[in-house]
Amino acid sequence: MFRPDAGGAADAAAAEAEMMALAERLPHLAAMVAAETHDAADPTLGWCDSQTEFEFTLDLLFDGLERHLPHP
Repeated sequence: MFRPDAGGAADAAAAEAEMMALAERLPHLAAMVAAETHDAADPTLGWCDSQTEFEFTLDLLFDGLERHLPHP
């Protein structure tokens, strides 16, 4: 959860509560988020471009949704 009064820092307890609520409603999405979350300071994962990863994942999501839409 973003807290402007905390200088833009995330409230870890609130973020964890939100993740638990997400996991109850969308367990597969929550599992994907948990698997892909990593510490930016961890050098074992190498360089990461969050914007590119977001756009790639969004494209996959839209492609999957499009396949399930009825086609005229």
